[in-house]
Amino acid sequence: MNELLDPKQAAKLVNVQPRTLEGWRRRGCGPPFLRLSVRSVRYRLEDIERWLDQRRVVDGSDLGDQSNSSSARGLTAQVLSVAARRGRHGARSVRRLTESELGSPRPVK
Repeated sequence: MNELLDPKQAAKLVNVQPRTLEGWRRRGCGPPFLRLSVRSVRYRLEDIERWLDQRRVVDGSDLGDQSNSSSARGLTAQVLSVAARRGRHGARSVRRLTESELGSPRPVK
């Protein structure tokens, strides 16, 4: 049977705060989760591992790949990558991303 993790355990595994996972759940961009009840959320260990594997970047060459920019997952990974490169002001500057950074025909707002 798959091991189920609570949000604190899942956050520790992904190396983010539990509130970050909560935000990702609301936006639909984090790892897949199970909602057992209104207040009970769990994550499957294998789902988190698969989600992390999908975000693995070997050399950064996929940031300009047009096929990634067309999908929501690819775009989310690109935005997070650019924000991380921009440092602590990344969240604010994500709104001003340029075409060259994303490889998309228009900037993200």
